[in-house]
Amino acid sequence: MIEWDHNHRLRRWSSQAEDFFGWTAEEVLGKTWEEFDLDYHEDRDMVLLVAQELLDGTLPRAVNRNRNITKDGSVIWCEWYNSVLRNEAGQIVSVLSLVQNVTNEVEARLALEEWSYTLGERVHERTAELEDEIEERRRTESALRESESLYRLLSENSRDMICLHDSAGIYIFVSNAVTDLLGYTPIELIGRSPYELFFEEDIERIRRLSHEPSLQGSLDNVIEYRIRRKDGTYTWFETQTRPVHDSNGNVAYLQTTSRDVSQRKRTEAELQARTRELSLLNAELARANRMKDEFLANMSHELRTPLNAILGISEAMREMIYGPLSERQSELLATVHSSGKHLLGLINEILDLAKIGAGRSDLELAPVSMMRLCKESLQFVRQSAYKKRLQIVEQIDPAVQTIVADERRLRQMLVNLLSNAVKFTPEGGRIGLEVRADQDQQRITITVWDTGIGISPEDQQQIFEPFVQLKSGLNRRYEGTGLGLALVARLTELHGGSVSVKSAINQGSRFIITLPWATPDNSPVAIEASEMGASQARLPAAATREGASVLLVDDNEVTMQMLLDYLPLRGYRLSIAHNGYEALEQLQKARPDIILMDVQMPVMDGLEAMRRIRANPSFATIPIIALTALAMPGDRERCLEAGANDYLSKPVSLKKLLETIERLLSR
Repeated sequence: MIEWDHNHRLRRWSSQAEDFFGWTAEEVLGKTWEEFDLDYHEDRDMVLLVAQELLDGTLPRAVNRNRNITKDGSVIWCEWYNSVLRNEAGQIVSVLSLVQNVTNEVEARLALEEWSYTLGERVHERTAELEDEIEERRRTESALRESESLYRLLSENSRDMICLHDSAGIYIFVSNAVTDLLGYTPIELIGRSPYELFFEEDIERIRRLSHEPSLQGSLDNVIEYRIRRKDGTYTWFETQTRPVHDSNGNVAYLQTTSRDVSQRKRTEAELQARTRELSLLNAELARANRMKDEFLANMSHELRTPLNAILGISEAMREMIYGPLSERQSELLATVHSSGKHLLGLINEILDLAKIGAGRSDLELAPVSMMRLCKESLQFVRQSAYKKRLQIVEQIDPAVQTIVADERRLRQMLVNLLSNAVKFTPEGGRIGLEVRADQDQQRITITVWDTGIGISPEDQQQIFEPFVQLKSGLNRRYEGTGLGLALVARLTELHGGSVSVKSAINQGSRFIITLPWATPDNSPVAIEASEMGASQARLPAAATREGASVLLVDDNEVTMQMLLDYLPLRGYRLSIAHNGYEALEQLQKARPDIILMDVQMPVMDGLEAMRRIRANPSFATIPIIALTALAMPGDRERCLEAGANDYLSKPVSLKKLLETIERLLSR
């Protein structure tokens, strides 16, 4: 059994294949057939044609017979039974080939053909001279006897059952292999019809596809069918039928070569059953994945809605919207706000992994200043590092000015690694950030290192998997979900790079990210971004911030009250609608300067409301900011497609909301 993929690269090589060809699995797996000249040169074009038709889906399965070269240079004849394998999406991923060594059969058949040709030619040449050449007749008869002896010798040495039949199919010669295959002796079958032994449901198919075409002179008819053994059981045969012509070109006999293919049929049945099992398993996995996405979406909404109130109200109180605060009150609010932000960070890490796992996390690639990004990332952890009296070492290769990457995601990767370095390094230690360029390979290497507690070899093998934390008591001493490094690994892969770790217990760690170093000049992404900016710039100018009217569409009382308290103090006039239907009614009465639209609402949700607003020319240019507590893969795209100008996920930072409103109104 052999499995190979689109590049003819071997993925499976059974022990039988080792016996046939001489190469071990270790010698061939991962290599293509061409690398070790498996195919005989005269047959290579035919083999490549069959392979192409299998891989492009023209043929779901195919049988080909060709010569192959073994490790010791010998040439053998093999029959390949090929079936395509597909993944859960129905795409062809590889071909499974069941291979049989048919060298003995082919050599016997070639000898038989030579005998048939010799017999016909000699009879034809000598018949006209029969009266005058009695001696020649004797030589012809002698040659015939020799050919018959040769044919019998070859057929008796073959493990396949070789037979001669008359035009009605009656056995007139049967090789000794019949005893091993069916349990009969040759004499028990000679003079009988094979139709007596065929499985009843196969008889008509055998007659139509093999017997009758062969009588018409059709060559090499191959058919599979069931035949009864002497003990009454049935076995599967594969039979090749060839016509044998007399000197006048008429079909005199039918020669058949049969082999037992029961094992192959069982293997194929097992493979089909396994394929069905895998299809059912894939369907179940897909269903489980959908349920997981739905669960995460619901949990995201349920967690973000109260967080929106906690963070929004605490932010408003810290800005003294509700009156002055004492120093102790400010400290307590800072703790509340910090804890809420920490919980939000954990939720975001889970959702980021869900997006990447679902294949729905798109990178927003653009030129990024590496020096600026590194300094901003270090600044994020600098205060925590100073509290532990850690020395920060920064080494940025000046050759690395800009790279094309998703700036937000790259910053997320660096901050994750730097935060871990600070967390796991004892007081008085050192952490560092290094960036080096490999101009020959057009790659950059980012290394975050520390002199901390280190990681055991056992933990290094799984540390980039989700929810994995260091063993022993460390997961009790250092808080965290075990998601940060998994997220770094997935984001690095999305950028076309890789991440690795070098570490030893109590000797620190080095996390190494390698990324492609793309040239930002004429970047398609940059062009697309500039075009998008130009498109947005063409939006009609709206009202400025002073006295601008805001329509808030939301069914959450806490959110409404928070914004009713906050926005008027920032100079905005605020009106409220509890669902999309009420929003459309209010638009008929008064045209706001900007709309804040929640997505999940009763009666009419935000997506439908935005579509209807954009469909009305009178309101099509009103800026809309979509607000949602879902934040799952595809939510942003759905909001923008429905007509939103921008998208903010709850909990919404009041400062960021204010900046977004001012930006959209200033256009």
